[in-house]
Amino acid sequence: MLRDTKRLSFCDASFASGTYWRRGVCVTVVAGVEIALYFSANENSPPKLAIHLLGEISILKDGVPQDLPQSRKARGLLAYLALSKRAERRDELCALLWEIPNDPRAALRWSLSKLRPLLTVDGESALLADRSTVGIDRHKVSIDAVQADEALSRPLEEIETAELAELESSFSGSYIAGLEGIGSAEFELWVDSQREWLNGLHRTVLDELVGRYASEPDRALDVARRRAALDPLDTAFNTRLLGLVKDLQGRRRAQDMLERMRAQYRRDGISDGELLSAWSRMGAARQIEQTASSETPADPAETMPLPDKPSAATNRAAFWRTDSPSI
Repeated sequence: MLRDTKRLSFCDASFASGTYWRRGVCVTVVAGVEIALYFSANENSPPKLAIHLLGEISILKDGVPQDLPQSRKARGLLAYLALSKRAERRDELCALLWEIPNDPRAALRWSLSKLRPLLTVDGESALLADRSTVGIDRHKVSIDAVQADEALSRPLEEIETAELAELESSFSGSYIAGLEGIGSAEFELWVDSQREWLNGLHRTVLDELVGRYASEPDRALDVARRRAALDPLDTAFNTRLLGLVKDLQGRRRAQDMLERMRAQYRRDGISDGELLSAWSRMGAARQIEQTASSETPADPAETMPLPDKPSAATNRAAFWRTDSPSI
Protein backbone atom coordinates (compact mmCIF):
# COMPACT_ATOMS: atom_id res chain seq x y z
CA MET A 1 0.00 0.00 0.00
CA LEU A 2 1.38 3.40 -0.97
CA ARG A 3 1.90 6.05 1.66
CA ASP A 4 -0.93 8.53 2.09
CA THR A 5 1.10 11.46 0.71
CA LYS A 6 -1.39 13.24 -1.49
CA ARG A 7 -5.08 12.92 -1.99
CA LEU A 8 -6.40 13.69 -5.42
CA SER A 9 -9.83 15.23 -5.82
CA PHE A 10 -12.42 12.48 -6.17
CA CYS A 11 -11.54 11.66 -8.79
CA ASP A 12 -9.40 14.24 -10.61
CA ALA A 13 -9.32 12.78 -14.12
CA SER A 14 -11.30 14.54 -16.81
CA PHE A 15 -9.99 12.03 -19.37
CA ALA A 16 -11.47 9.05 -17.51
CA SER A 17 -14.26 6.99 -19.03
CA GLY A 18 -15.32 5.76 -15.57
CA THR A 19 -14.30 6.68 -12.04
CA TYR A 20 -15.29 5.06 -8.77
CA TRP A 21 -14.20 4.35 -5.21
CA ARG A 22 -13.43 0.74 -4.27
CA ARG A 23 -11.91 -0.49 -1.01
CA GLY A 24 -10.06 2.69 -0.20
CA VAL A 25 -8.87 3.21 -3.76
CA CYS A 26 -9.98 5.94 -6.15
CA VAL A 27 -10.04 4.07 -9.46
CA THR A 28 -10.46 5.38 -12.99
CA VAL A 29 -10.87 3.38 -16.19
CA VAL A 30 -8.94 4.52 -19.26
CA ALA A 31 -9.20 2.51 -22.47
CA GLY A 32 -10.57 -0.43 -20.49
CA VAL A 33 -7.68 -0.44 -18.01
CA GLU A 34 -8.19 0.31 -14.29
CA ILE A 35 -5.74 2.87 -12.90
CA ALA A 36 -5.54 3.70 -9.19
CA LEU A 37 -5.49 7.45 -8.65
CA TYR A 38 -5.33 7.42 -4.88
CA PHE A 39 -4.47 4.81 -2.25
CA SER A 40 -5.74 5.37 1.25
CA ALA A 41 -3.72 4.36 4.29
CA ASN A 42 -6.90 2.60 5.39
CA GLU A 43 -8.59 0.49 2.73
CA ASN A 44 -11.94 1.09 4.44
CA SER A 45 -11.45 4.85 4.46
CA PRO A 46 -14.58 6.54 3.07
CA PRO A 47 -14.40 9.33 0.50
CA LYS A 48 -14.38 12.90 1.77
CA LEU A 49 -17.82 13.56 0.32
CA ALA A 50 -20.48 11.03 -0.65
CA ILE A 51 -24.09 11.05 -1.77
CA HIS A 52 -26.14 7.91 -1.10
CA LEU A 53 -29.20 7.24 -3.24
CA LEU A 54 -29.59 3.45 -2.99
CA GLY A 55 -31.92 3.83 -0.02
CA GLU A 56 -32.71 6.91 2.02
CA ILE A 57 -31.13 9.95 0.40
CA SER A 58 -28.14 11.12 2.42
CA ILE A 59 -24.91 13.13 2.28
CA LEU A 60 -21.83 11.94 4.16
CA LYS A 61 -18.57 13.72 4.94
CA ASP A 62 -15.75 11.37 5.93
CA GLY A 63 -18.43 8.73 6.44
CA VAL A 64 -20.50 10.89 8.81
CA PRO A 65 -24.15 11.53 7.77
CA GLN A 66 -25.10 15.19 7.49
CA ASP A 67 -28.43 16.76 8.40
CA LEU A 68 -30.34 17.28 5.17
CA PRO A 69 -32.87 20.07 4.62
CA GLN A 70 -36.37 19.15 5.76
CA SER A 71 -37.71 20.19 2.36
CA ARG A 72 -38.37 17.12 0.22
CA LYS A 73 -38.07 19.29 -2.88
CA ALA A 74 -34.50 20.16 -1.87
CA ARG A 75 -33.77 16.43 -1.49
CA GLY A 76 -35.39 15.75 -4.86
CA LEU A 77 -33.19 18.44 -6.39
CA LEU A 78 -30.12 16.80 -4.84
CA ALA A 79 -31.02 13.39 -6.30
CA TYR A 80 -31.82 14.83 -9.71
CA LEU A 81 -28.53 16.72 -9.95
CA ALA A 82 -26.51 13.77 -8.60
CA LEU A 83 -27.86 11.42 -11.28
CA SER A 84 -27.62 13.91 -14.12
CA LYS A 85 -24.55 13.65 -16.34
CA ARG A 86 -24.62 17.35 -17.17
CA ALA A 87 -25.51 20.70 -15.66
CA GLU A 88 -29.25 21.41 -15.78
CA ARG A 89 -30.91 24.66 -16.77
CA ARG A 90 -32.48 26.59 -13.91
CA ASP A 91 -35.77 27.13 -15.74
CA GLU A 92 -36.08 23.38 -16.38
CA LEU A 93 -35.44 22.59 -12.71
CA CYS A 94 -38.11 25.11 -11.72
CA ALA A 95 -40.61 23.45 -14.09
CA LEU A 96 -39.81 20.02 -12.63
CA LEU A 97 -40.13 20.88 -8.95
CA TRP A 98 -41.72 24.30 -8.44
CA GLU A 99 -44.80 24.74 -10.56
CA ILE A 100 -46.95 26.31 -7.83
CA PRO A 101 -44.85 29.02 -6.08
CA ASN A 102 -45.18 32.61 -7.31
CA ASP A 103 -41.39 32.80 -7.55
CA PRO A 104 -40.00 29.35 -8.48
CA ARG A 105 -36.50 30.78 -9.07
CA ALA A 106 -36.41 32.05 -5.49
CA ALA A 107 -37.48 28.58 -4.29
CA LEU A 108 -34.65 27.04 -6.33
CA ARG A 109 -32.12 29.51 -4.89
CA TRP A 110 -33.28 28.70 -1.35
CA SER A 111 -32.80 24.96 -1.93
CA LEU A 112 -29.35 25.53 -3.41
CA SER A 113 -28.38 27.67 -0.42
CA LYS A 114 -29.26 24.73 1.87
CA LEU A 115 -27.37 22.16 -0.22
CA ARG A 116 -24.21 24.17 -0.92
CA PRO A 117 -22.64 23.91 2.59
CA LEU A 118 -23.44 20.20 2.68
CA LEU A 119 -21.59 19.69 -0.60
CA THR A 120 -18.52 21.69 0.40
CA VAL A 121 -15.37 20.08 1.81
CA ASP A 122 -12.08 21.84 2.56
CA GLY A 123 -13.39 24.99 0.95
CA GLU A 124 -14.25 23.28 -2.35
CA SER A 125 -17.87 22.77 -3.34
CA ALA A 126 -19.15 19.96 -5.53
CA LEU A 127 -22.16 22.14 -6.36
CA LEU A 128 -21.61 24.04 -9.59
CA ALA A 129 -23.98 26.91 -10.27
CA ASP A 130 -24.08 29.98 -12.49
CA ARG A 131 -26.89 32.28 -13.61
CA SER A 132 -28.23 29.73 -16.09
CA THR A 133 -27.31 26.22 -14.96
CA VAL A 134 -26.79 24.04 -11.89
CA GLY A 135 -24.89 20.77 -11.59
CA ILE A 136 -22.78 18.51 -9.37
CA ASP A 137 -19.09 17.90 -10.07
CA ARG A 138 -18.70 14.12 -9.96
CA HIS A 139 -14.93 14.51 -9.64
CA LYS A 140 -15.49 15.85 -6.13
CA VAL A 141 -18.11 13.49 -4.77
CA SER A 142 -18.74 9.75 -4.57
CA ILE A 143 -22.29 8.79 -5.65
CA ASP A 144 -23.20 5.21 -4.75
CA ALA A 145 -25.70 4.73 -7.59
CA VAL A 146 -23.18 5.93 -10.16
CA GLN A 147 -20.48 3.70 -8.64
CA ALA A 148 -22.78 0.67 -8.81
CA ASP A 149 -23.55 1.35 -12.46
CA GLU A 150 -19.87 1.76 -13.34
CA ALA A 151 -18.85 -1.34 -11.40
CA LEU A 152 -21.43 -3.45 -13.23
CA SER A 153 -20.35 -2.10 -16.61
CA ARG A 154 -17.44 -4.53 -16.31
CA PRO A 155 -17.94 -8.19 -17.29
CA LEU A 156 -19.46 -9.95 -14.28
CA GLU A 157 -16.88 -12.73 -14.38
CA GLU A 158 -14.18 -10.14 -13.68
CA ILE A 159 -15.85 -9.00 -10.45
CA GLU A 160 -14.89 -10.89 -7.31
CA THR A 161 -17.68 -12.46 -5.25
CA ALA A 162 -16.69 -10.41 -2.20
CA GLU A 163 -17.00 -7.21 -4.21
CA LEU A 164 -20.42 -8.25 -5.51
CA ALA A 165 -21.59 -9.01 -1.97
CA GLU A 166 -20.29 -5.65 -0.77
CA LEU A 167 -22.08 -3.91 -3.63
CA GLU A 168 -25.33 -5.74 -2.88
CA SER A 169 -25.19 -4.64 0.75
CA SER A 170 -25.23 -1.00 -0.38
CA PHE A 171 -28.74 -1.46 -1.79
CA SER A 172 -31.25 -0.92 0.99
CA GLY A 173 -34.95 -0.21 1.05
CA SER A 174 -36.53 1.70 -1.79
CA TYR A 175 -34.18 3.61 -4.04
CA ILE A 176 -34.07 7.44 -3.87
CA ALA A 177 -36.72 7.16 -1.19
CA GLY A 178 -39.14 9.88 -0.12
CA LEU A 179 -39.63 11.68 -3.44
CA GLU A 180 -43.26 10.77 -4.10
CA GLY A 181 -45.63 13.57 -5.03
CA ILE A 182 -43.19 16.46 -4.74
CA GLY A 183 -42.98 17.66 -8.33
CA SER A 184 -44.47 17.65 -11.80
CA ALA A 185 -45.69 14.61 -13.69
CA GLU A 186 -42.40 14.67 -15.59
CA PHE A 187 -40.46 14.51 -12.33
CA GLU A 188 -42.60 11.58 -11.15
CA LEU A 189 -41.79 9.74 -14.39
CA TRP A 190 -38.10 10.47 -13.84
CA VAL A 191 -38.27 9.02 -10.30
CA ASP A 192 -40.00 5.87 -11.58
CA SER A 193 -37.44 5.39 -14.37
CA GLN A 194 -34.48 5.83 -12.00
CA ARG A 195 -35.94 3.35 -9.53
CA GLU A 196 -36.46 0.81 -12.30
CA TRP A 197 -32.87 1.32 -13.44
CA LEU A 198 -31.53 0.84 -9.91
CA ASN A 199 -33.80 -2.15 -9.39
CA GLY A 200 -32.29 -3.68 -12.53
CA LEU A 201 -28.77 -3.17 -11.19
CA HIS A 202 -29.76 -4.80 -7.91
CA ARG A 203 -31.35 -7.76 -9.69
CA THR A 204 -28.20 -8.25 -11.75
CA VAL A 205 -26.06 -8.45 -8.62
CA LEU A 206 -28.43 -10.86 -6.85
CA ASP A 207 -28.81 -13.11 -9.91
CA GLU A 208 -25.04 -13.43 -10.13
CA LEU A 209 -24.65 -14.10 -6.40
CA VAL A 210 -27.26 -16.87 -6.43
CA GLY A 211 -25.16 -18.67 -9.04
CA ARG A 212 -21.89 -17.97 -7.21
CA TYR A 213 -23.30 -19.51 -4.00
CA ALA A 214 -24.32 -22.78 -5.68
CA SER A 215 -21.99 -24.69 -3.34
CA GLU A 216 -23.56 -22.93 -0.32
CA PRO A 217 -27.29 -23.72 -0.68
CA ASP A 218 -28.43 -21.92 2.47
CA ARG A 219 -26.66 -18.76 1.44
CA ALA A 220 -27.99 -19.07 -2.10
CA LEU A 221 -31.53 -19.41 -0.77
CA ASP A 222 -31.18 -16.29 1.38
CA VAL A 223 -30.01 -14.26 -1.62
CA ALA A 224 -32.70 -15.79 -3.84
CA ARG A 225 -35.44 -14.69 -1.43
CA ARG A 226 -34.16 -11.11 -1.61
CA ARG A 227 -34.03 -11.34 -5.39
CA ALA A 228 -37.62 -12.62 -5.62
CA ALA A 229 -38.83 -9.76 -3.40
CA LEU A 230 -37.52 -7.24 -5.96
CA ASP A 231 -39.71 -8.67 -8.72
CA PRO A 232 -42.37 -11.01 -7.30
CA LEU A 233 -43.90 -11.57 -10.77
CA ASP A 234 -40.70 -12.85 -12.41
CA THR A 235 -41.88 -16.38 -13.21
CA ALA A 236 -38.47 -17.63 -14.36
CA PHE A 237 -36.82 -16.63 -11.12
CA ASN A 238 -39.79 -17.77 -9.00
CA THR A 239 -39.35 -21.21 -10.54
CA ARG A 240 -35.67 -21.12 -9.61
CA LEU A 241 -36.55 -20.15 -6.05
CA LEU A 242 -39.14 -22.92 -5.74
CA GLY A 243 -36.50 -25.42 -6.80
CA LEU A 244 -34.09 -24.19 -4.13
CA VAL A 245 -36.76 -24.34 -1.42
CA LYS A 246 -37.86 -27.83 -2.51
CA ASP A 247 -34.29 -29.15 -2.43
CA LEU A 248 -33.39 -27.56 0.92
CA GLN A 249 -36.64 -27.48 2.88
CA GLY A 250 -38.84 -30.06 1.23
CA ARG A 251 -41.75 -30.17 -1.17
CA ARG A 252 -44.34 -29.06 1.40
CA ARG A 253 -42.51 -25.78 2.10
CA ALA A 254 -42.12 -25.22 -1.62
CA GLN A 255 -45.85 -25.90 -2.10
CA ASP A 256 -46.69 -23.27 0.53
CA MET A 257 -44.46 -20.76 -1.24
CA LEU A 258 -46.09 -21.60 -4.57
CA GLU A 259 -49.53 -20.79 -3.14
CA ARG A 260 -48.27 -17.43 -1.86
CA MET A 261 -46.85 -16.69 -5.30
CA ARG A 262 -50.14 -17.59 -6.97
CA ALA A 263 -52.01 -15.28 -4.59
CA GLN A 264 -49.66 -12.45 -5.58
CA TYR A 265 -50.25 -13.19 -9.27
CA ARG A 266 -54.04 -13.09 -8.73
CA ARG A 267 -53.83 -9.75 -6.88
CA ASP A 268 -51.95 -8.27 -9.83
CA GLY A 269 -54.25 -9.83 -12.42
CA ILE A 270 -51.47 -12.00 -13.86
CA SER A 271 -52.00 -15.55 -15.07
CA ASP A 272 -50.17 -18.17 -13.02
CA GLY A 273 -50.39 -20.80 -15.77
CA GLU A 274 -46.70 -20.64 -16.66
CA LEU A 275 -45.73 -20.90 -12.99
CA LEU A 276 -47.96 -23.95 -12.49
CA SER A 277 -46.55 -25.58 -15.62
CA ALA A 278 -43.03 -25.08 -14.30
CA TRP A 279 -44.05 -26.56 -10.95
CA SER A 280 -45.57 -29.58 -12.71
CA ARG A 281 -42.37 -30.11 -14.67
CA MET A 282 -40.42 -30.06 -11.43
CA GLY A 283 -42.67 -32.81 -10.07
CA ALA A 284 -42.35 -34.86 -13.27
CA ALA A 285 -38.58 -34.53 -13.14
CA ARG A 286 -38.62 -35.80 -9.56
CA GLN A 287 -40.69 -38.85 -10.55
CA ILE A 288 -38.27 -39.63 -13.38
CA GLU A 289 -35.32 -39.39 -10.98
CA GLN A 290 -37.04 -41.71 -8.49
CA THR A 291 -37.92 -44.21 -11.23
CA ALA A 292 -34.40 -44.15 -12.61
CA SER A 293 -32.85 -44.68 -9.20
CA SER A 294 -35.16 -47.62 -8.42
CA GLU A 295 -34.37 -49.50 -11.60
CA THR A 296 -31.43 -51.95 -11.67
CA PRO A 297 -29.26 -51.42 -14.74
CA ALA A 298 -29.10 -54.40 -17.04
CA ASP A 299 -25.85 -56.31 -16.87
CA PRO A 300 -23.99 -55.71 -20.15
CA ALA A 301 -22.92 -59.35 -20.10
CA GLU A 302 -26.58 -60.44 -20.30
CA THR A 303 -27.37 -58.29 -23.31
CA MET A 304 -24.28 -59.05 -25.37
CA PRO A 305 -24.13 -62.22 -27.56
CA LEU A 306 -21.80 -64.72 -25.97
CA PRO A 307 -19.01 -66.28 -27.99
CA ASP A 308 -18.34 -70.03 -27.93
CA LYS A 309 -15.84 -69.47 -25.15
CA PRO A 310 -17.06 -67.27 -22.27
CA SER A 311 -15.12 -64.07 -21.91
CA ALA A 312 -13.41 -62.98 -18.69
CA ALA A 313 -16.10 -60.31 -18.17
CA THR A 314 -18.83 -62.96 -18.45
CA ASN A 315 -17.08 -65.21 -15.94
CA ARG A 316 -16.77 -62.31 -13.47
CA ALA A 317 -20.46 -61.43 -13.88
CA ALA A 318 -21.42 -65.04 -13.33
CA PHE A 319 -19.25 -65.20 -10.23
CA TRP A 320 -20.93 -62.16 -8.60
CA ARG A 321 -24.36 -63.64 -9.28
CA THR A 322 -23.59 -66.82 -7.30
CA ASP A 323 -24.63 -67.35 -3.69
CA SER A 324 -21.02 -67.60 -2.60
CA PRO A 325 -20.27 -65.84 0.66
CA SER A 326 -18.61 -62.41 0.43
CA ILE A 327 -14.86 -62.35 0.34
